[in-house]
Amino acid sequence: MAKILIVEDDTVIANLFKSAFTREGYEVELALDGLEALEKIKTIKPTMILSDIMMPRMDGIELIKHLKAKKYTKNIPIVVMSNLAKEESVNEALKAGAIKHIVKQDFGPHEVVNIVKEIIAKSSDR
Repeated sequence: MAKILIVEDDTVIANLFKSAFTREGYEVELALDGLEALEKIKTIKPTMILSDIMMPRMDGIELIKHLKAKKYTKNIPIVVMSNLAKEESVNEALKAGAIKHIVKQDFGPHEVVNIVKEIIAKSSDR
């Protein structure tokens, strides 16, 4: 089954998403910010990353830029989850290499799991 890395500084939200993905049979790791995510990626090699944008130490956009610049991580699909509906932040995340933006308050954990399932299915069809 796919490995999902959730990068989210709000532990309540992170654990809600972790529970939803775990119930569906996914392996899930959590990171509180971009720097912790970079360390975990070295060992867990995630199938997909779900990342918040606004986080301490390293935000989601910087994380995306860093991952897309490296040969061994550039092909990992990244979905950004944020309550930022500002078009400039969304566009910056997509321009940096995120494949989708989800506004957290508009989608529950189960809906996000379904979105991720679709993305993983499409990427494995290639």
